[in-house]
Amino acid sequence: MKSISDIKIGYSPYDKSFNSPGDKRRFVAYAKARNLNFEIADPSKDYDVVVLSELSDISLWESYPHGKIIYDLIDSYLAIPQTNIKSLFRGIAGYIKGRYKKIIFNHKAAIVKMCQRSDLVICSTSEQQSMIKDYCKKVHIILDVHNSVVKNCAKTNKSKESFQLVWEGLPSNILHLRFLSNILSELNKNNSVVLNVITDKKYPRYFSFLGFRDIEKELASISKHIIFHPFNFESWSKIVSNSDLAVIPTDLSDPFAKGKPENKLLLFWRMGIPVVTSASPAYVRAQNCAHPSNRLACKEDDEWLNTINQMIEDNSLRKNIGLSGKIYAEENYNNESIFLKWDKVFNELGFTTSTTSN
Repeated sequence: MKSISDIKIGYSPYDKSFNSPGDKRRFVAYAKARNLNFEIADPSKDYDVVVLSELSDISLWESYPHGKIIYDLIDSYLAIPQTNIKSLFRGIAGYIKGRYKKIIFNHKAAIVKMCQRSDLVICSTSEQQSMIKDYCKKVHIILDVHNSVVKNCAKTNKSKESFQLVWEGLPSNILHLRFLSNILSELNKNNSVVLNVITDKKYPRYFSFLGFRDIEKELASISKHIIFHPFNFESWSKIVSNSDLAVIPTDLSDPFAKGKPENKLLLFWRMGIPVVTSASPAYVRAQNCAHPSNRLACKEDDEWLNTINQMIEDNSLRKNIGLSGKIYAEENYNNESIFLKWDKVFNELGFTTSTTSN
């Protein structure tokens, strides 16, 4: 078998600068850890292996005639109903914007074809794995590497007048914060509670065809108890470290959102921050493993309200939950354990790695 260090690897990135979180936290992190050489993949070239990110041009790669393909499909596109309006236009919009060289009229069908062409697909939950196995028999679950953003910053000594919640994510996902609108109002009847939101200031409307959304204004329309923080890597850790509790609300009626992995939860846990989440399958599994005696994955408003109030009232409970989350994340999802999963991907395709058994 060829050694992974001797093969020609092409990578189709989220961003050609490799500065996107999707690049930094996945294949690029693995390649850096294993000292692998790779180039930005070109469909006209012959590679031993091509690694495709979710932003790859599947209109071209689905018919790639040469080497093996690893498709890093981390989101639940296959769970989206065929009749979903946004899904119906996603392929056409991608063609108009230049993301796809060929027009895609059925985006979900194109994802299926890409899975069928791939020699191995990487996903992020067992639910996704089950769906993908209908189209590709080799499916591995691999979560994100977080070293590029996790920094343990000392808390400031400044006394806080308010209980500090924090949420971080893409601006496209702030719609999920509307589930906390009434909860924030209720919490502030007896306490001073603010939600720190870390995200980008602008986001394109409808595939960028109708200008940009002003995220700060949208957050103000959700709640007067939200403080907006523009995302940057330097301030992120400080804001999170000085927060009391992280929240991850999710629209459980949306199959795409419901199918998200526990990456964000693990990211907060790596910072030692306790987290209250919606009761999606991945979050329920992770919360139950890290905190079997505490219910921190919520379905109804009352559960959210009662759980956050409990956290406000019990500082020791917050510290213990934050610590148990950190221990769980570091023991089960440390960087080397994730890199070993990537090793197994290449091993299964017939290439040896430095950790391959003799």
